[in-house]
Amino acid sequence: MTPRLFIFIPLAVIQLSVPGWMIYRQEQVLQHGREFKFQTAPVDPPDAFRGRYVELQFAVASSSDDKIPDGKVWVRFEADEKGFAKIQEESNAPLAGDDVVIAARRGGRLHFPFDRYYMEEKAAPEAEAAYRDNSEHQNAYASVRILNGHAAIEELYIDNKPIREFLRADRK
Repeated sequence: MTPRLFIFIPLAVIQLSVPGWMIYRQEQVLQHGREFKFQTAPVDPPDAFRGRYVELQFAVASSSDDKIPDGKVWVRFEADEKGFAKIQEESNAPLAGDDVVIAARRGGRLHFPFDRYYMEEKAAPEAEAAYRDNSEHQNAYASVRILNGHAAIEELYIDNKPIREFLRADRK
């Protein structure tokens, strides 16, 4: 085996294993994670440089505990009486459970790692407009799966319909 090939093969394996692990982890969260519904809030106009996705903002409020400084925080969720996620606990120390996600606290606001719902290129602008119009009336929410501190958006809903179904019905 030549020295170049001896170096190339391990590098190729490493480069393929990193995205493979990321995909595997997301799939595990979607298959085995606990489901929470997050009510969305109106979002600012989209940024044309970021690509084709629906940018989400969530109406879930941060706890009133101002003792937690900005930075990495662990957030435990529970469902309210309507089935939507609400914050049960925030901590700078790691929390365990299938109801905990790692978030960032900046300026007293929580920023969750699941704020983008990616879609096919042609449908995303129409979905963004429908989402923006309906989130103002609290008709929009996202189904998010949480597992071991990681989260993945399962589906975006408008009027209790998956976004793609809502867009198909809206076109008729």
